[in-house]
Amino acid sequence: MGVAPERTFHMGSIGKALNGLIYSSMVTEGTVSGEDTLNKFLPLIGVDAGLVTRESLVTHTSGLPTIGGGRRASFRSRWRLLRRKDPQPETLEEFVSHLRKAPVRPEGFHYSNLGGSALGHALAAADGVSYPDLIANRIAKPLGCPSLYVPGPGDLELSGDVPGLSIFNTTQEPWTGEGYAPAGGVRASADDMIIILDAILNHPLPGWTSAFTPLSRTDFESSDGLPHSIGAGWFIQEATGSTGELAWHNGYANGFGSAIVLDLKNYRGAFVSVLDGSMQVDTVSTVLSLMKKEDSHR
Repeated sequence: MGVAPERTFHMGSIGKALNGLIYSSMVTEGTVSGEDTLNKFLPLIGVDAGLVTRESLVTHTSGLPTIGGGRRASFRSRWRLLRRKDPQPETLEEFVSHLRKAPVRPEGFHYSNLGGSALGHALAAADGVSYPDLIANRIAKPLGCPSLYVPGPGDLELSGDVPGLSIFNTTQEPWTGEGYAPAGGVRASADDMIIILDAILNHPLPGWTSAFTPLSRTDFESSDGLPHSIGAGWFIQEATGSTGELAWHNGYANGFGSAIVLDLKNYRGAFVSVLDGSMQVDTVSTVLSLMKKEDSHR
């Protein structure tokens, strides 16, 4: 908010919602199946993580932990945040090493950046491309998004990129780690998000509508106590008297807090991104308040 609509920001975990759209397209066309295991496309033969399915990854029911690498990686991530650096600079090879060592808990909803990233890389492998090319080929190019992209490892910010903020609201090194890029490394502009919103609501690509079919329950509740399910990467809030089901995702990365909310029944949606290094802004509530304000003016 407050910057030119063509400038880009990190969308954080909203990238997982884009992965869900891609997953749904690829299932529809028969390129992948929800029952495919990770070891089909990533070098994970003989380890527990290799046996989790794509559908369990897209619904956060794989049993994988939030991040890989155990306590050491968690400590390093926090330490790098304090030093205003990318908290997860892992290469793809290092990320796969995290997967090989990751414990898999009994199935049930558990939000996982490790699983979300594994899904993105597995989808890219199924297409025979890198994750940045997956986003380009499956979303940016078909829709004509002018600035949607995934930075490469160590890339500097482009002239059109809004610089990020550290947790101290000071300058921050760009987040460009390759391994966890599918969980939060995508950059987009407001112009891009308008195109994506319009496509989802009015002319979705093949398979996209199935991303919003509830597949599993979550332990989330809205502020009004409404339960949530999860589709292919999208959280689904039950319908109320004034709206249909709301599909949404939020994200925090590199000092940006973002949220996208879709009222599918009424063919409308909204997106917001705020620059807030402290990550204290409730962006989903912000979007919902904007949508309610629009209702009051109708």
